[in-house]
Amino acid sequence: MTLCPVCNGFTTLHTSCPICHAMTEDLGRVSDYYSDYSPYQSIELCKRSNGWLDQQHHICIHQLYCRQCGYQALEMVHEQKE
Repeated sequence: MTLCPVCNGFTTLHTSCPICHAMTEDLGRVSDYYSDYSPYQSIELCKRSNGWLDQQHHICIHQLYCRQCGYQALEMVHEQKE
């Protein structure tokens, strides 16, 4: 089994915006935004049905947002073995 180091608090994402160079904010797993109940579903269930290769490549996809200019991006975080 693998765990996301960001979701589990082992590390944080420190990414600067490519447009304005301000620090971006990590809004969490992108799968939490799929539906109203997504944050309450199993991570593995979301990975099986989201259309990404995140389950096969052991990555957790996070949504990044820049409060200064509105830039949004996805960050692929490599999961670590438990």
